Amino acid sequence: ELGNLTLTLYRNDRHREVLFSAADAYASARVYLERPGGGRIECPFDGQEPRCPGANLPLRPEWHELKFAPRRCLWMHPPGGPTRLVAEFPTVPMGTRLAVEGGTIWEHAPRHEPSLTTTHVGVDQLGTDRRLMELAIPPGREGVQRADTPAAGLPSPSALKLWVQSDNPEARETCVDFYSLGASAAEGP
Repeated sequence: ELGNLTLTLYRNDRHREVLFSAADAYASARVYLERPGGGRIECPFDGQEPRCPGANLPLRPEWHELKFAPRRCLWMHPPGGPTRLVAEFPTVPMGTRLAVEGGTIWEHAPRHEPSLTTTHVGVDQLGTDRRLMELAIPPGREGVQRADTPAAGLPSPSALKLWVQSDNPEARETCVDFYSLGASAAEGP
């Protein structure tokens, strides 16, 4: 006690340990452009980031602003049309939940001209192509969008892929990350 004040230890029951972050593991990812029907164009890692032949499509961890809040994330620019920019992670340790977050960065976020298209962000299980989570980020939507799901039934480690796609890539500068999360303090170990 400090006079009329009493201190009590606070326990954050919502905190979850981050077991995996795509932004932290980006250098281990296999990156490629995926066309409908399964055609792929490999984007080899050049020591700093993956490089897609004939395209300037960044995929690297950076700090970006999403509705005035700083976020460390993967800067992934959709290639345009039905083609997706994909980052495969072969050994994602499974916790109790998976989460994906994303948003449009910089001055592009509030733009909503009719020519702009929705950006789709997804996480699929490799081998089965089972969709685990997906976000739709329409033009004009600001801030962080989030989806999460229980990781029940997924082996640990699992092979997962993170992808982005937008029919018109103009002004769809995207900041994304996905996580494997441990149990919350309220759920116990």
